[in-house]
Order: sequence, then C-alpha cells, then structure tokens
Amino acid sequence: MKTLRRLAKALPILLACGLLTSPAVAAPLSGHERFALQLFERLVKDKPNENLFLSPNSVYTALAMTWAGARRQTATEMSRVLGIEGTPDAFHQAMKGSLAALQASRGVKISIANALFMHTGYKFLDAFVGLVEKNYHSTSERVSFLDPEAARKRINRWVVKKTHGLINELIPAGVLQPTTRLVLTNAIAFDGKWKTRFDKDRTAPLPFQTPGGTSVTVPMMTIKAKFPFSSQPSFKLLSLPYTGDAVSMVVLLPTRRSSLAALRAQLTAKRLAAWLGQLHTTEVDVRLPRFSTSSFRKLKSVLKALGMPLAFSDNADFSGLTGKTELKIQEVLHKAFIEVSEAGTKAGASTAVLIGR
Repeated sequence: MKTLRRLAKALPILLACGLLTSPAVAAPLSGHERFALQLFERLVKDKPNENLFLSPNSVYTALAMTWAGARRQTATEMSRVLGIEGTPDAFHQAMKGSLAALQASRGVKISIANALFMHTGYKFLDAFVGLVEKNYHSTSERVSFLDPEAARKRINRWVVKKTHGLINELIPAGVLQPTTRLVLTNAIAFDGKWKTRFDKDRTAPLPFQTPGGTSVTVPMMTIKAKFPFSSQPSFKLLSLPYTGDAVSMVVLLPTRRSSLAALRAQLTAKRLAAWLGQLHTTEVDVRLPRFSTSSFRKLKSVLKALGMPLAFSDNADFSGLTGKTELKIQEVLHKAFIEVSEAGTKAGASTAVLIGR
C-alpha cells in the first residue's frame, strides 16, 4: 500500500497544468505545455513565499486572441513565447477545436467564454473581429473607456457571470485608463466530482507540515483506494480522476529528502509527459487537505521577461487590430480560484489583456 501525504503545497502546480496536459487541449497545440510551465516558474520566482493557483489555459487563450492582431516583430516575439507553429489560420482553427473539445469533456462541467470590449466609436478591422468571433466564439461589446470606472464594472460583471460567481473584481480600480481602447477577456469555470469520493465523516483536523518546516492544523480528507500512482526517486505522483475519466487532478509530492524547489527544477513538458506515462493503478492511502485558495497577478513584467517586451512598448505593432500602429498592451491581468472538497473541485479563472495608446 502506498502512502501520499503533505499535499496542499504541491497541488497548485499540477492542477494549474492539468487542463493543458489533457488530450483535449495538448494534442493540436504543442506550445501550450511549455508556456504553462515557463509562466508558472516565472510567477513562483516573482513571489516565492506565496501560494499560487493559475490557469495557463486562460492566459494562453487571451494572448492567442491578442496575437491575431499582432504584426511583424511583435507577432514574432509573441509566437515564440506562446510556442505557436504553423500558419495563423491553422493555429486559430486548432484553438477553436481544442477549446470545443475541452468543454465537451465527459463527466465534468467546463465552460469557456471570450469577449472583446471595444472603445465606443473606435474603429477595429472587421477581419480581426470576425476571426476572433469565429474561432474563439467571442462576443463583442462597446464600452467607453473615457469613463474607466463604468467600463471596469461592466467587464467585471461579465467575468462574474461567466465564471459562475467564482471570480470577482478581475480588474481593480485604477488599472483601466482613458487611453485604453480594447480589453480582450477570457473566463473559465470548472466543476468536477471525484470518480472516487472522499468520505466527509473521515475528514478530521490533522497537522500539516509546510515546506518551510512549520506545522499547521488543517481539515484533512483521507481515503484508501486504487488510483493511478508512480513513485520516482525524489517525488511521488498521483492522479485523482474526476467522473468520466476525461480530466484528472495530478499531484506531485516531493519526498522528505527533496523539496518543491528541486521538483520545479526538474519539471518540463517532456518530463511531465514521461512521468504521466509511468502511472500504474495501485492502492494508495491518500491524505489531502480540504482547502480553497485564490491568486491575482499582473503579468506584464513576467511576459516581458519570457520574451515578448515589444508588445508592451511604444514600438509595438498591432496594426492587425485597426490598420494602424498606435496601440500596445498596457497590462495583462489574471485571477484564479480553486476549492477542493470531499465531493470534488470547483475552479474559475479569468484573464484580461488591456490594449491602448
């Protein structure tokens, strides 16, 4: 019998990547996994002492829509960061197919919505709007950014609705500017029930040791059942499937002689795929904290560091949006929430790309 404990600190790593590594998303788009892991690693380095939960899929989708309006070197930098291969038409069609397949995942509820909030009276090319509406099923709405607070409230209401109330206040006060001309927004909501559920009566307050060595008392869920499992020299890997077997939460737990930092150093898309291929079903004694957590990050500095600084500069070329080169990305905002309980997992995420003069 295998034992897997002390999971809460490792959990955000794997669930954040889990949707990307499911076949519905990964198959058509080879850059997804690499982008997800690089984004995660940069965000951890940015704030190493904070818990982190994010949806790289949400960030990727919002940036993919933005890339549709990028041209020349701006488009080249973005395509490298996103790992885009092939022609633009092939990429956007692949995104359309993968987002549809993800929402059709058996046994779980996944909803994805995209929207363009365009400045009133500002002309955008029909080709751009049509491409995003066709391939990302985006809606289009006019708002006046001359009243940033009213525009902010309108966009935030849309996010609340599309994430089923899980994400509030994606855009904080003071971020939108009168010079903003477009906000490309993605929202994702997830609701999955465990294929093998935890018994509420077995949940009890138990000590949990953090990576820093301190011990805290948490509501610990416990179960002994057969799960896909793998034991590596420096960590253990467990897959907790949701009903329908289309989506799983994958948990990596460093051994007592290792650490999360050492595990992150090993984590690449290729290695993760290999580790998942080594899973085998066996009886596992699982102790998993019941918890909820949320994260909010501004991604401008992180994305610039990943290799797309031009998109945020005055020399940016987003002429595919309007036919002119007067626009740049002002900021990229991301907020995510997750709740893990005996019944399953609820999660939501939203990303906004702010574009303006």
